[in-house]
Amino acid sequence: MASNDHHISLADAVALTTRARNAQLLSVHAWQFDRTAIDQLLAQEGVTGIRMYIGLSVENVPNLILVGTNSNNQDMTSGYLAEYGLPCPPFCDDGSVLLTGL
Repeated sequence: MASNDHHISLADAVALTTRARNAQLLSVHAWQFDRTAIDQLLAQEGVTGIRMYIGLSVENVPNLILVGTNSNNQDMTSGYLAEYGLPCPPFCDDGSVLLTGL
């Protein structure tokens, strides 16, 4: 996988999150994952990135599934997978402009 600069300005990030909230695409606005989950994904041999899939629980609550990817842009599904991110709401940073807008 080629190295990509995924950097985004705060203003652009706020615009994207505001549009998503206003469109009411999902009942969840964000998910928080502990560093240990991210570290475990990245520590796997051959991992060059992380892909995130949207999943839906049996209670119809959206969540993310994180999987490591290799240099061929393939999911490394035989390795460590992460899920059960803390959803926002209720686990939100109520003071974040990414949640409230500018």
